[in-house]
Amino acid sequence: NIGLLFYRIGNNTKALYYFNESLNIALKLNLLRSVAYTYNNLSLIYKNSKQYQTALKYLYKSEQILITLKENNNLFITYQNIGEIHLNLKNYAEAERFFYKSLNLSTEINATYLQASIYYNLANLYFDQINFVKTNYYLNLSSELIKKHKDLGLEKSINHLYSDYYKAINDYENALSFLKNYKIINDSIFNQESIENIEKLKIQFETSEIETENELLQQNNIIKDITLKKQHYTRNTYIVSILIIIVLIFIIIYSFLKKRKANVLLQNMNNLISNQRQKLEQANITKDKFLSIIAHDLKNPFYDLKQYAVLLKNNNISDTKLKKEMISD
Repeated sequence: NIGLLFYRIGNNTKALYYFNESLNIALKLNLLRSVAYTYNNLSLIYKNSKQYQTALKYLYKSEQILITLKENNNLFITYQNIGEIHLNLKNYAEAERFFYKSLNLSTEINATYLQASIYYNLANLYFDQINFVKTNYYLNLSSELIKKHKDLGLEKSINHLYSDYYKAINDYENALSFLKNYKIINDSIFNQESIENIEKLKIQFETSEIETENELLQQNNIIKDITLKKQHYTRNTYIVSILIIIVLIFIIIYSFLKKRKANVLLQNMNNLISNQRQKLEQANITKDKFLSIIAHDLKNPFYDLKQYAVLLKNNNISDTKLKKEMISD
């Protein structure tokens, strides 16, 4: 609706922005009917800027969705829009095909209030092809319907086409008559449009004020968001710093306890080695004493044995019995 508001006041840029926003939301929520309507609205923007191929692209997309949903109430409008673009492109066969598809659907749902514009489009189509019989036929149908359903814009176009038609068949009197009607309706529309333009300006002013307020609100929200982010950053930095300090303290304590445990273990090992060294030294002393005693006790017997051996060797003892006694001793 915001997009349509900007479209009506002639701000196509804003209209296009809001139509696209609407389309994105409808696609995310899978609202196919809304998607089809938005495609139709987008085609209006591109049709007005004479980007006909882009307009057709959106209209064909809308057509496929509306056929799937069996939305004939809106499908015939899409067909008419497609026909109008083909008419602008001079694709007369395609324009005629879609105008008749639109006419058939509007007849099915009895939408007589919109058939007047379809008949006018067909008359315009045949006038471009210099088929004046069909031009007159569909102009008459359109003119009869417009009397029941007042539409000054369409009535102005019908009178203008009537004037061109009678001029083409050299009926200048009727051509002038319809041209006068066209001028009268055009002046009436101009007055009405003047009022509408004043309303548009009022809407634009109010819209501008709303947008300014929104921009200020957005700026305030941005400032608040930045402040909040800064506070979060400061808080997070503080928390991280505390965590780092706690981890460092834990590492220092762990290292201290591990080092102290290693020192205690080393001290125990040193004490054990010292005790073993003392025991070894005491054992060496005991061994030396023991060997000294043995050496002292064995010294005299070995000396006597040596003397006996010398005597025996030198045969200084002749008595055999004495020798045996000496040996046995």
